Amino acid sequence: MAINSAAAGSALDQSWVVEASAGTGKTTALVNRMVEVIAAGTPVEAIVAVTFTHAAAGNMKLRVRHELEQRRSSDLDPVVQARLADAARSLDRAFIGTIHAFCAQLLRRRPVEAGVDPVFQELAQPEALRVFSRVFTRWIERRLASPSPALVRALARLSSREERDGAEPLDALRYAAWSLAEWRDFNAPWDKRDFNRDASLETLLQKAESTLDLRNRCSRSRDILHEGLRTLAEFLERVQRARSAGRFDANLVESEILRLPRDLRWLKPGTGRYGEGVSREAVVASWAELQAAIEEFGRHADADLAAHLRDELWEVVGLYQQQKRLAGQLDFMDLLLYARELLRHDGARAQLQQDYQRIFVDEFQDTDPLQAEILLLLSAGDPAERDWRKATPAPGKLYVVGDPKQSIYRFRRADARLFRRVFRDLTDAGVATRELKSSMRSTRTIQNFVNAAFASSIPDYLPLEGGVEDPPQQPAVVALPMPEPYGTHNLSNVRIEACSPGAVAAFIQWLCSEECQWKVRNRSTGAREKIKQEDVCILFRRFTNFGTDLTQEYVRALEARGIAHLLVGSKSFHRREEVGTLRTALRAVEWPDDELSVFAVLRGSLYAVLDDTLLRFHNAHGRFHPMRELPEDLDPEFYPIRNAFETLSELHRRRNYRPIADTVHALLEATRAHAGFAFRKGGERVLANVFRLTDLARSFEASGAATSFRAFVEYLESEYETGDAGEAPILEQEGGGVQLMTVHKAKGLEFPVVILADLTAKLTGPQGGDRYTDPEMRLCAQRLLWCAPWELLDAAEEEAKADEEEALRVAYVAATRARDLLVVTTIGEEDREGGWLSPLHDALYPPQERWRASGTAPGCPQFGSATVLNRPSDQPEEVSVKPGLHHPKTGDHTVVWFDPAVLALRVAKAEGVENEQVLSGTTEQAVEGLRRHQEWKDRRAQRLEAGAVPRYRVATAETFGTAAEAGHIPVEIITLPLGVGRPTGRKFGRVVHDILQHARSPDEAATLADVWGRRHSASEQERAAAAEAARKALEYAAQAKPAEAECHRELPVMVRLADGTLVDGRIDLAWRDKNSWTVVDYKTDRREKRNVAQVQLYALALQRATNLPIRGIVVEV
Repeated sequence: MAINSAAAGSALDQSWVVEASAGTGKTTALVNRMVEVIAAGTPVEAIVAVTFTHAAAGNMKLRVRHELEQRRSSDLDPVVQARLADAARSLDRAFIGTIHAFCAQLLRRRPVEAGVDPVFQELAQPEALRVFSRVFTRWIERRLASPSPALVRALARLSSREERDGAEPLDALRYAAWSLAEWRDFNAPWDKRDFNRDASLETLLQKAESTLDLRNRCSRSRDILHEGLRTLAEFLERVQRARSAGRFDANLVESEILRLPRDLRWLKPGTGRYGEGVSREAVVASWAELQAAIEEFGRHADADLAAHLRDELWEVVGLYQQQKRLAGQLDFMDLLLYARELLRHDGARAQLQQDYQRIFVDEFQDTDPLQAEILLLLSAGDPAERDWRKATPAPGKLYVVGDPKQSIYRFRRADARLFRRVFRDLTDAGVATRELKSSMRSTRTIQNFVNAAFASSIPDYLPLEGGVEDPPQQPAVVALPMPEPYGTHNLSNVRIEACSPGAVAAFIQWLCSEECQWKVRNRSTGAREKIKQEDVCILFRRFTNFGTDLTQEYVRALEARGIAHLLVGSKSFHRREEVGTLRTALRAVEWPDDELSVFAVLRGSLYAVLDDTLLRFHNAHGRFHPMRELPEDLDPEFYPIRNAFETLSELHRRRNYRPIADTVHALLEATRAHAGFAFRKGGERVLANVFRLTDLARSFEASGAATSFRAFVEYLESEYETGDAGEAPILEQEGGGVQLMTVHKAKGLEFPVVILADLTAKLTGPQGGDRYTDPEMRLCAQRLLWCAPWELLDAAEEEAKADEEEALRVAYVAATRARDLLVVTTIGEEDREGGWLSPLHDALYPPQERWRASGTAPGCPQFGSATVLNRPSDQPEEVSVKPGLHHPKTGDHTVVWFDPAVLALRVAKAEGVENEQVLSGTTEQAVEGLRRHQEWKDRRAQRLEAGAVPRYRVATAETFGTAAEAGHIPVEIITLPLGVGRPTGRKFGRVVHDILQHARSPDEAATLADVWGRRHSASEQERAAAAEAARKALEYAAQAKPAEAECHRELPVMVRLADGTLVDGRIDLAWRDKNSWTVVDYKTDRREKRNVAQVQLYALALQRATNLPIRGIVVEV
């Protein structure tokens, strides 16, 4: 590496483009080059060093300062020593920072030429989002008064997603508008093509009716295919009812019909005979044809909606820009756009090119075309050149380092192809190039593993060379199989996700135990040391899956084993329990009349008032309102409630007269919450979150958004609802521990031990790419509300390939973070394709014919013979990869497949508090405490036992075969004429009963039979028969019931029998004739011996309620 770095840093009159693999010292080469140009006489204020994160910029400053001191102490030339000493003292005059900070510096130097306010305010991402949210809110409130067809259509789509996912429609619309604002420099309108939505929708409905007709010809009401298509039947019934009522809404129907393929994705065809004249295969084929037609319609409808919605939301982008201009504010994108405009000014560009003599760019693979344009124009040797693609850097002015294999920020506009294109253009212009391949970060086995995995899949792959010698008697690459990947019969992602946290935590526990003798290098001394918890990093592809925070189960598994941990970059901050506790308390401070919030504060961890105390207080004094006056002779039991009320009321009165952070601190001090939080498991992490909340309060006030205390509370509520969209906190790192982070967070870092988790994450998303860009046309066509425009659909194959290429690079970055030990989670029984770790499989899995042939694993415990521990009993043959040492399909390295059975996979949940020695008392106190605890346990056991005895036995009337207490009630059985071949069964009975419940006269039977027949998926024959049966029953009732009688349908009744049983039921029909009652129960079946206990119990309940004579009638319809 030293030779390469020296070569890459030489020839100061030559510009360079350096391509470097992971761990080869590209930043070191850049730092050395900076020191060289300073030693050669370049003033520090003429130096620009650009990187792409604040952390990387801070690290670069420290490294440059250190290297300046090292070089000054070793150089013998007094002139050079003076230059280096002066540079070390005045290093702050050099620009070393992010591209956005550099653009801000350019704009402040030349605001007039850039066309910006000279005292403009930079908006960080959270602040920009707040400004945009206010603009969007004002816009949507105005537009909802007279919504456009595109907006109405979009809201109809979103309403169906809200029912399904709980998503807020306006939040989704705001996000769609924000995504347009982030790409506002690509302002070309999207393609609109001829699409007759209404005609296409009618065609689909006709196809759906045909499928429903086949479905309704089923001969068995409980057929699995028939029941599976119930969703289709209910949808078409809603459509028909809407048409009949003149309320047909094409937007709503469109949104519902597009949901059908998803709602019926688990449709099962079933087996056996389906129906008269229709086969099961015909029904399945009809649904498949309908599904394909819906999906094709969906592609066209989505593209049509996306184009029109883009035009609708573009107004919000314009209003956002206008709002910022009026306020003198610039967000991150504005900094880049205005800097580009500044460099299009000939005079300003020439002056800036003269001022900045040396430009260094680190991590160039993370640049987007806009950033590249700014940097390349500044480095141009010809001041008259305005086209950045034709600009040639001045001799020695530009030094670019990057690794296209580590370009993983495509979602932030980075373009891996840009590095290759610029590399080629600069090479053609005479810029020197260099490759850095020698890496001393990882061991040779890890390097060989990475090379074997990616050499054939990443284009123009630059292999890793060199490497550290592997230590004897320990592996460098380990496959960690998930122990229980099976569901009932097959491999299950749910089961894999459930067992992964425990397996990973158990492996870390073993690594850090006395049993494990593996060692890793100390980064400072190079000496090998035993593995510690802080040496380990768990890398995830994502932190959330469908709204579920994947890291929380890992945190619990680590805590259960007493393993310290640091959660870096988690998006679940606002969903943490301690943050929720404080958010609820602040809500109670702002709204003391919110009894639910006040109750939650009293009962929660801040005051921990017991339930029975709260109940007695409420019975004695009424509402939980902090501002109320309490009596002076208050029961001492209620003193904690009084103290809480006093605290909340005092905080409420002063909340708008002091900083928000002071109110939060006052709440914490009054409740002594710091101590309570510190004693929890992971107390340092909990306290760090609490302090982070006070930091948020300060930053919220500093941003100018804090119009009142209420604004901050509402901000916390919105952050909770939206899933913490801003930068999530990094927890305190003073105590050390296992780090959990995403691959994107880990980029640029290295760890002695890396475990690649999140096994079920996909290589690429199922829907394909999210956007298509054409810089020449200034076009960015992206998904809006999950709808892909035509341009994105046309380029679907190209975008899918680009997504897959980036997925490979993500896996490469993950695998190259490890120095001494790389652990890859796996499945021992299947080489699953399509996962984010699948690019590693050829270098991880042995050939399948050698799965059961393993060698002795060095430095490992005695392994068993299986890597899967929960194989179903109907699959007795052992086929998993046998634990031990294996030679994979590709590469000459070895991989140890670990045996999960040797790990402590089951551990009891850790109870109690941390640092409990602080709470230790005298021996007498301990004895007394144990006695009181045992008494409490005995009382609890007695109450649980008493609570297990049911106070009431409840039964329904139809479950009784006899009813002795109601035996005195006379019952008459009326049998109405039965049609020839009339259907029977539960479905038919339900249709008849629903008609009888809702019909007011016999004439309504036919209409209601059609409605309820569709609801219960009855055939035409069943509907007609049900209508006839109901008509006869209604005619009988009309004749039997006196005209002036008081009549009730579906009358709920309940009666207590002598043994205490409560009998519950509903009377089909009852009427009162002067001084007596008649109870009617309809039955659609025919029995030789009719059980009349049900109607007798109904009559008994009504008789006891009214104390009037009663009779029962069973009508067999």
